Amino acid sequence: MSLSTAGRRRQDRIVAWTPVLFLLLLAALTVWLDFTISRAVVDRHKPGANSPEQFLENFTALRYDAQGALTQQLKAERGTYFPQMNRTVVEKPHFTNQPPQGAQMTVRANKAIVHGKNDRIDFAGNVRAQQPEFEGQPARVLETESLTAVPATGDLSTQAAVKISQANAVVETKGLRANSKTQQFSGQGPARIVLQPKEK
Repeated sequence: MSLSTAGRRRQDRIVAWTPVLFLLLLAALTVWLDFTISRAVVDRHKPGANSPEQFLENFTALRYDAQGALTQQLKAERGTYFPQMNRTVVEKPHFTNQPPQGAQMTVRANKAIVHGKNDRIDFAGNVRAQQPEFEGQPARVLETESLTAVPATGDLSTQAAVKISQANAVVETKGLRANSKTQQFSGQGPARIVLQPKEK
């Protein structure tokens, strides 16, 4: 057999296998494209960290202690629950905290973020917190643009400007740390105090 004949046969075999190799390559490319597109569709529809799962309209949530006494109440126009972050974003919240021992406090705001099971609540926009007269302490109204509350301990804090009105005094300061149970308040910046004449 001459070298030219052997080379021609090898070339013929390559030519004969070319369509098969092309089909295998085309099939592999089709499988890859199908996998890539399918995965993209699944990822697009998979819930992300910011995907809400539950919605509530005009709801009221109540919490009781072991003795059956009402300790917390949250009313809001709308609530959106984000399970991945374990947070609920509420609109127009009206929150009441009534500890077994301590002063009641109610808070209203434009919005709030409730973390966990009321472990922490971040109020924002036209925040107004009120406490009635309690154990000789006068009623108090706190106004600010943001307020963080920890209902279990009664702790309140903010870095925003604060206006506190009680009896015949108005206190304006920047930043605040307070406790609604003990009714102790302390500003974090210079304070401006305005005394108003008592009504006769």
